[in-house]
Amino acid sequence: MDGAIAEANDAFLRMVGYSQEDLLAGLRWRDMIAPEYIEASNSAIVQLETKGVCQPFENEYIRKDDMVSDIGMPQEDGYTLIRQVRALPKDQGGQIPAVALTAYARAEDRKPCWQAFNSMSPSQLMRAS
Repeated sequence: MDGAIAEANDAFLRMVGYSQEDLLAGLRWRDMIAPEYIEASNSAIVQLETKGVCQPFENEYIRKDDMVSDIGMPQEDGYTLIRQVRALPKDQGGQIPAVALTAYARAEDRKPCWQAFNSMSPSQLMRAS
């Protein structure tokens, strides 16, 4: 099982932000799964190959057209990440909708957050939600 998706209905593709064209271009399910769920998927494949069935399991898919980032990441902070993404051309994801989550709630923490994620004003964010 190489991970290629042979068929998917439009409702599922809309949920994960892909199209039938993406599917025809070689969309792979492994590229859509959150890393922490890969092992469960691999176990299901082994069950399918050995028993012909697998136990149901939870999975989480990653949308291709949205980005959620934490500000306080261990190696590189979310500010650096969003600056790198925003530096990309539009066709490479440079204008992807992005959301920053953080537990940093002090007033002095807000300004750098708005500066890094300034593609939408607070009022635009409220209308988008």
